[in-house]
Amino acid sequence: MTRTRVRRWRSAAVVAVVPICVLAWSNLVARGTEPTANDVARAPAQHTYVVEEGDTLWSIAGTIGAGRDPRVVVEAIARANGIAGATVVPAEALLIPADAG
Repeated sequence: MTRTRVRRWRSAAVVAVVPICVLAWSNLVARGTEPTANDVARAPAQHTYVVEEGDTLWSIAGTIGAGRDPRVVVEAIARANGIAGATVVPAEALLIPADAG
């Protein structure tokens, strides 16, 4: 292909994609960021756990998810709180999702 054809294809792609992006963005803005009653109803119930001295994610998982695989519970707690490692700090409040307990 010649450079002119490549430029025309690129221009056509931009002309086709930009309106789609603008429409998608305007739909997001029109929806707003406030949760609706349906969003709140669909959200799983959560409670908090305050980390005590000597607690680890594994010990918390053993306490909260008795009888469940602790790996699944640890992963759910870490995901809900944005924890990358396994470090928790005493007096830290952790969100415990409904699927963890």
